[in-house]
Amino acid sequence: MRTKKYLYIFLCALLTLTGCGGNDTEEGETEVLLEPVALPANTYTVSRQDIICADYMTGYVVPEVYTLSFEISGTVSYCEVHVGDSVEKYQELATLEEETLTHELEEIEEEYDQLEAYYEQINALWDEETASMEAELAAMNANTEEAELLQLSLDERELAHEEELEAQEAALEEISERYDEKNTDMTKNHLLSPCDGTIMDVTITTGDEVSADSCVIIVGDYSSSYIRCDTFYYESTIEKLEGMVGYVGDQTFELDFIPYTTEEIQAAATDMGIDLPSRFSASTDEIELEPGDMAAVELITDVAENVLCVTKDAIYSDSDSYYVYKDVNGAKQRVDVEIGLDNGMEVEITDGDLEEGDLVYVKE
Repeated sequence: MRTKKYLYIFLCALLTLTGCGGNDTEEGETEVLLEPVALPANTYTVSRQDIICADYMTGYVVPEVYTLSFEISGTVSYCEVHVGDSVEKYQELATLEEETLTHELEEIEEEYDQLEAYYEQINALWDEETASMEAELAAMNANTEEAELLQLSLDERELAHEEELEAQEAALEEISERYDEKNTDMTKNHLLSPCDGTIMDVTITTGDEVSADSCVIIVGDYSSSYIRCDTFYYESTIEKLEGMVGYVGDQTFELDFIPYTTEEIQAAATDMGIDLPSRFSASTDEIELEPGDMAAVELITDVAENVLCVTKDAIYSDSDSYYVYKDVNGAKQRVDVEIGLDNGMEVEITDGDLEEGDLVYVKE
C-alpha cells in the first residue's frame, strides 16, 4: 500500500512538470497574465460615482471669547466677579476709582475760569483805553495831521484786538476740549460685559493698579460657539476650496470660515506668542455646538462627479503606465488605463478599456 501511495505522488509530479492537465492557452482564448504573481481572486466592480478629495483636521468647540481692558489707567475700586460666574450683557464687571478723574476735572475747570477772568480783565482795559483815545480824537480838529495819526493808531489797535480775541477764543476752546475728553474718561472707568456669558479669567482685584489696554477680564459667550483647529489657513486658501463640512457627534453640517483681520495677522507675525488657529462656525443656527465637544473638519479640495472609478487597490503601475487586471471570462487580462482624481480610496479612470460593471481584481 505504501508503494502505491508513493507511485501516485510521483505520477502527479511528473504530469505537472510535463504540462499535462495544465491550462494551455488555445488560439483565440484570452491571455492569462502571470504578473503580479499569486494575484488574489478578490474582485471589484467598476462603477460610476462621485470622488471627493479632502483634507481633514480635528479640533474642539470653544466659545466666542472677549478680552476686556480699560481704556485708561487707574486703580481698581470694584471687582467682584470670579472665574465661572455667569454674567449678563452690559453688567458692570469692574470699576476704576473716580477720585483722580474728578480732581483732574476740577483742575481743568479752575484753569478755564482763571484764564477766562484774565481775558475779561485785559479786554476791559482795552475797552477803557480805546474809549479814551476815541474821546481825544473827537475833541480834535478832524483835518489835522495829529487827528489822522490818532485815527490810524485806533484802526491798527482794532485789528490787533480782533486777532487777540481769536487767540483767546482758541485757548479757551483747547481747555474746553480737554475737559470734554477727561469727562468722557469718567465713562471709561466702568468695564461692562459685552454679552451674556461666563467669566473665564480675572487678573485684577480691588486696589490693583492697571494700565490702559491691558487685559484684565475674559468673558466667554457660550451662545456663540465655534470650532477651533490648530492648523492656520489664509482666507485666500479657503476661498479655493470646493466646500467645508463639520462633524460634531452625530451632526454633519456645512461650515463658514471665520477669517482674521490684517491687524491680527500682522500682530501674530511680530509676536511668536500669538496663536492663530483656524476658526469655523456652523452655517446654520439649527446646529447645537457645546463647548468642549471634539469636532472634525473636512476641507474639500476637489470633486469629480459621476465618473468611472475603481478602488485604489485595483491599480498597478510600472515605469510606463497604470493598469488593472480585468476579469475576462474568468481570466486576468491586463488593461492599461489613465487615471484622474485619486483620494486614496477610489481612483478616477479617465481612459482605458473599462466600462461600468466590469470586474477588476484587487490586491489583498
